[in-house]
Amino acid sequence: MKKIYMIIFLTLIFTACSNKTQKQSEIDLKSQTLMYAQKINFNYKDNRVVALLSYLNPVLDKKSQKEVFVLSFLPNINIKQEQISILIDGEKTNLKALDQNDELFKYIIKSDYASYYKITLDELVQKPILQLDLCFENQCFELKFQKISKSVYYRSEDANTQYN
Repeated sequence: MKKIYMIIFLTLIFTACSNKTQKQSEIDLKSQTLMYAQKINFNYKDNRVVALLSYLNPVLDKKSQKEVFVLSFLPNINIKQEQISILIDGEKTNLKALDQNDELFKYIIKSDYASYYKITLDELVQKPILQLDLCFENQCFELKFQKISKSVYYRSEDANTQYN
């Protein structure tokens, strides 16, 4: 009887400490990417829109020699690629709409109601804060984008307390 309990106990211990499944690893990647994201709320044609900019370099499987971001619009507002302009520290970026099966979707949370664009800058910028100038049709925004994880960097504005 003791052997049976011991076998059951050891089985539970080994399954609890076993490797994560592929699905759980993808969820962890997407959660980690959220720590490197910033959002912009704006009105577009009388609709409330959220633009989410996610910095992917820290979570990519392979190191990149370029700065890589994904820009998401929720809900999908059907802005043409030619009507989006993004500068990072004054440098023009490359913008490309993501295909439905793009490999970058394993890093970000995907919604059927959003549109996604890959943004790349041809060289890595060795600064923790980037100056981004984003223009969507006739609306422009300036954003100081932090390349540092929110869980490490975030401090409340009300109190000098770090949350992580």
